[in-house]
Formats: sequence, C-alpha cells, structure tokens
Amino acid sequence: MKMIMTVIHDEDSHKLVEKLFNAGYSSTKLASTGGLLRTGNTTLFIGVEAEQVQGVIAIIKETCQTNKRISLINPPTSAMPEGY
Repeated sequence: MKMIMTVIHDEDSHKLVEKLFNAGYSSTKLASTGGLLRTGNTTLFIGVEAEQVQGVIAIIKETCQTNKRISLINPPTSAMPEGY
C-alpha cells in the first residue's frame, strides 16, 4: 500500500477528486494555504496499491495545471537593519 500526497490549486480540486472517484480511487481532502504566495490550496491524500501509483499520477498530471506567478515580496520592517 502506498500513500500519495499532492498539493494542488483549489480551482483544480473538484475536477481531480471527481476524476479519481470515477477511476475507482477515494481520497481525503484538506484545505491548505501556501506560505509564500498565501494562495488557497488543497492537499489530497490517496491510498493505493503499489501498482496503481503511476495511474493516479497520470490522472493528477492530466487534470491539474502548473502555474507560474511572479510576486514581489517585501521583507518585514523588523528584519531591516537599523538606519536603513
């Protein structure tokens, strides 16, 4: 038995859970928040037999999109050296 843990964007979660269910897989869904960009994410835990891992990964890859975002991050003022 293997445990797959995947962190995906909230907007992909409903479609992925539905596709996994239709393929015969169940999952546990947890809401999570990204630390750096502070965006909404979903963490899915999927328990499968070892020979099913590649099939589940294929469903994840075909359902979820990779996003690139540029973010300007300002350090907190408490982290700035004195006199800066």
